[in-house]
Amino acid sequence: MFRLSVQEIPQKAKGENTLQIALRQRIKVFYRPAGLPAVEDAPKNLKWRLVRQDGKALLEVTNDSPFHISFVAVKLKSGSKSYEAMADMIAPKSSQKLVLKDAVPSAATGLSVEFENVNDFGASEKHSGVLTN
Repeated sequence: MFRLSVQEIPQKAKGENTLQIALRQRIKVFYRPAGLPAVEDAPKNLKWRLVRQDGKALLEVTNDSPFHISFVAVKLKSGSKSYEAMADMIAPKSSQKLVLKDAVPSAATGLSVEFENVNDFGASEKHSGVLTN
């Protein structure tokens, strides 16, 4: 993954009443060598686990695929309760521990994960996952 930073600065105004806007864009550029498997399967193959560290519950996600996965939202579900996790992007072949905004009781049962990721066309896709031990 590369980051392309583009900045557009307007020319000096010739008139008295003008509106000038400077734009800055940061674009993620992904390079994918030939021969990689289908990118559509990458989010479905994420592995999720609830871990406790220093008395806090963290949601650990493992990405075994060769693709970066950008998240829109990640939520841990326990029945009707929902716990939002702070997530941005996970690199290929890596694990990441996500901080949950609210405390998850240790007696919580029926845990699952609902998440949205950004696909290659910029649209968000909804997925669900099961927690493993």
